[in-house]
Amino acid sequence: MIVLNAQGRSLKGWIIGLFKWRLHPGWYLFVFGFPILLITLVSLLYLLLGHSLDLTILAGRLTAYLPTLIFLALVGGGNEEPGWRGFGLPTLQQYYSPVIATFVLGVVWAFWHLPLLATHPDVASGAIGLQQTLLVTGVTLVSIATHAFWYTWLINRTGSVLLCIILHASYNAANSLLLLVPDEALRGSSYQSILILMTVVLILSVVGLLTMTKGRLGA
Repeated sequence: MIVLNAQGRSLKGWIIGLFKWRLHPGWYLFVFGFPILLITLVSLLYLLLGHSLDLTILAGRLTAYLPTLIFLALVGGGNEEPGWRGFGLPTLQQYYSPVIATFVLGVVWAFWHLPLLATHPDVASGAIGLQQTLLVTGVTLVSIATHAFWYTWLINRTGSVLLCIILHASYNAANSLLLLVPDEALRGSSYQSILILMTVVLILSVVGLLTMTKGRLGA
């Protein structure tokens, strides 16, 4: 509260953003549907590269999707958004353009997630060498930082941290459940291919977003 007051912002305004939900249904379609669209595109590209998907696991994962999304919104990533997009981004945009502010926050946000990379089986078990570990680390950081541009556009257009929470949870749920590759097969070159494909698709989507908004990202 002290920091908010020092910036000329109110605690009430910050709280309102957390619960701002009366918005056009199209915004809800975006936060729930965009991550699914990304996974669908990545899956199609993965198939075109000669890999296979296991459709038999779809039913079980769809059953788990909604409970997983709710859990992730509350304690599995979505709970970060009051800080990142509710506080950090508005603060940076007071001093920098939306693109620069997003880049700075995106880099910090990416490195915040870096410890999670150590929990991936390939890294934790030492199954991949140093060169591959550095590749996975670098691409992961770029991927996370690239995501940040969509969040900036969303919060600038709606003022709703709640939608950012849902988007964060939707990304995590889609990545973990809707990519139809069994966990035991998501190792080595398969994992690296999917990670690179996702990052490329994200970068292209953000290039389109920046072009569409002329770099203003909804501000």
